Amino acid sequence: MTLDLRPKSSEELIGVKHSHGRPMWACALGMVVLAIVGVSVAVGEDLPKGKPVAVPNLALKQAPAGIGELSRRLGDETPTGMGITVGHVEGGKGNYAPNLDGGDYDYLNVVLRSGKGRRNSHATSTARVIYGKKGLAPGVTDVLVYASSDWLGPNYLGVGTARAPRVNNVRVFNHSWIGGGGATAIDALRRIDYLADEYNVLMVVGVNNKKQTSVPRMLASGYNQIAVGVSSGNSSGGYTRFEGDGRCKPDVVSSRSQTSFSTPMVTSVVARLLEASDRTVNPRLSGHSEVIKACLMAGASKSGSWKQVDGHPLDEHLGAGSVRLDLSYDILMAGPIAPTTGSGYIDSRYGWDFRESKVGETNVYRFKTMRALEKVSMMLVWNRRIDGRVMNDLMSGRRVWNTQPRLANFDLSLVLIDTYGEEQEISASRSTVDNVEHLYFRNLPRGEYEMRVTRDDQEREAWDYALAWRMDLAAAQDATRAKSDTDADADADSNAQGEASDLEPKRIHGQDGAVLDLSGLIDTSKLDEKPAKP
Repeated sequence: MTLDLRPKSSEELIGVKHSHGRPMWACALGMVVLAIVGVSVAVGEDLPKGKPVAVPNLALKQAPAGIGELSRRLGDETPTGMGITVGHVEGGKGNYAPNLDGGDYDYLNVVLRSGKGRRNSHATSTARVIYGKKGLAPGVTDVLVYASSDWLGPNYLGVGTARAPRVNNVRVFNHSWIGGGGATAIDALRRIDYLADEYNVLMVVGVNNKKQTSVPRMLASGYNQIAVGVSSGNSSGGYTRFEGDGRCKPDVVSSRSQTSFSTPMVTSVVARLLEASDRTVNPRLSGHSEVIKACLMAGASKSGSWKQVDGHPLDEHLGAGSVRLDLSYDILMAGPIAPTTGSGYIDSRYGWDFRESKVGETNVYRFKTMRALEKVSMMLVWNRRIDGRVMNDLMSGRRVWNTQPRLANFDLSLVLIDTYGEEQEISASRSTVDNVEHLYFRNLPRGEYEMRVTRDDQEREAWDYALAWRMDLAAAQDATRAKSDTDADADADSNAQGEASDLEPKRIHGQDGAVLDLSGLIDTSKLDEKPAKP
């Protein structure tokens, strides 16, 4: 299938293809009217805010990516993406619409934002993964569908124009396509980063297939999106070569064999996390793009082949690991938890924090455990910022939208406090190019520790960050677990297909703010009396 993706600036031709490898170049296609039976379809209109509806098959007990595990625990209380408007970007103008015939989609409100178009088989396949009664986010009722060229251009991002991107009520976009390009691609990536930082719009984007392929320029080389690979490792990865060389991508992986379909799996998990965020005591805080991304990545499980490379926060092809809704949900619902002061300790094995930091500042999160921790995952995320002002270009005199970027630098470290009160740094993540840092441990001994977030850069302004963590006890030690979390650190792919982990929530806040469960999972009592120094 061939399509024409001509930026409105006409200065550069962007080559775009589906992330599973099918070419998408092009030519202008005639418009064909799309007739969809049993679903409300509008052309070129924005949707009203999503309305809760009764949706069958909410449990999805055999669903992958930790969805089945969570539904077995929460039943009908499992978040399904209800109330979250999803953006679906596919194909080229005139050939981008999913086929939504049949009863599986009869409760959806779908808007074709790029005008009338004929059905696109790739769009149909990715749509099935996300929405509809058999999708992985069956609570989603409102969807805006765009042709990729139109989404890049005047109808959303506004690449090559002097205006800011358009903002609507879409909270997460799915992009199962990749592209090349030069200056135009840079403009696109910076506009995406702006939307995530200013409006908390999450872009879930696929990398290419095959391990030997490089990280695509569009859209996986951005900073503030969520780049997705496949859990087999057979997708592009390593490090970016565009708009900032050497950054780790992908961010996470999922269990489908092609990135076109791993990407909508992650989009579905993000939609569910956004719904869960809306249920929290402070949804404005928990809904920050940095918080959702940090919880998603901290909850990701590691296969036996997962390995960090020295000087880099993530695995070259597996990112932070395979997405797990159940683990990320537990992290999200356990926060926020503030840094500790004095002799205090954080009181939960799962949690997150979101706060502003000044240059040179260090925030400390002290915890004490009486038992060894089988798996510990700590994820630090912050956004790149974009100027985002309309101004006159000094060279041409034309009005332009200023995409000048700036980026703070944070470090993440784990420090052991021994029985004499002496400090010993156990490990640190100190990338100078990434906007994530990650620490991961297997079998962390009992003791007193501090997670430390330190800001070290030359930017003068205060900067937001999100820190998320999970600390799992060995199965034999944890009375809240019926069987071991075999996915985490053992076999991510097998559990992604539905193997149970039954990990119970560690510290869950209800909608009224009450703490529903505190299972004593970080023991804040004294470990031992400190012996006198010899």
